[in-house]
Order: sequence, then C-alpha cells, then structure tokens
Amino acid sequence: MRYMTKFAERLSELMIEHGLTNEKLAVKLSVDDGTIGCWRKNKHNITLHNALKIADYFKCSLEFLVGRSKDELDFALHPHKPFYERLRQVMAEHNITWYRIVKDGIVSDCNLSVWKNGTEPYLETVIDIADYFKLTLDQFVGREI
Repeated sequence: MRYMTKFAERLSELMIEHGLTNEKLAVKLSVDDGTIGCWRKNKHNITLHNALKIADYFKCSLEFLVGRSKDELDFALHPHKPFYERLRQVMAEHNITWYRIVKDGIVSDCNLSVWKNGTEPYLETVIDIADYFKLTLDQFVGREI
C-alpha cells in the first residue's frame, strides 16, 4: 500500500482542482460514489481498470496519480491493451516466463489464470510488476511508448 496514500491525496487534489464531488466523479466513471470516497480515504484497493479510468478522465499519467512523478502528463497518450494481453507482450519483449515472475516472488501463480479470464489486477500489484520490468506504469500498460 506504499503508493496508495499518495494516490488518495492526488485523487482528492484533482477533484478539488476540477470542482468535482464524489457523486459527480462517480457518475463520470460509472462507479459508486461511496467507492470514490473510500479511494480518497485510502480504505479500498483500486483496480488497474478504475485507475486507468481516472487517469484518462483527468488526462494524467498513472505515475502522477501514485506520486511517482510531479508532471501530470509528459507524453502523448496511446490506447492501452487489456492487462493480460499487455502483460504477455511485455513478458515476451523481456524474454521472461510466468514461471520466472512467480519464482522471483512478484505475484502468485493463481494470478495468471484469473487475469487471463479478464479479472483486473489491483494497481499496487501492477506497480510491483512494472518495477520488476523496470518500466513506468504507463509504459507497462501501454499508455506511453
């Protein structure tokens, strides 16, 4: 949860800057307003899917959202692939197998099958995987090339 406190702060800052209430942002992101409140209080994990919706809405980088960059956006946004598809692509580019990632303790073996079936990972897990590949979050998910 090391980056989620900063995520909660940045989300609140962006909402204030844009004059958004929890209810207004919830409508724009198609989530429950209670969920927005929990994210702002760092009481719920956020999935990559929802973090991307926030980053896309505010036109900022994931790196900015989690406090790893001071620049809101310093690259041209690219459409991103589904998580599992992008993960497999990055693994191939780095010649890394799933066995190696599991053995290195980055994620558990059961994650691959649930991600393959469309379940979205939590943002904190994506941060760990991006760090493993020495990529920014936005590079890892394919928003930045």
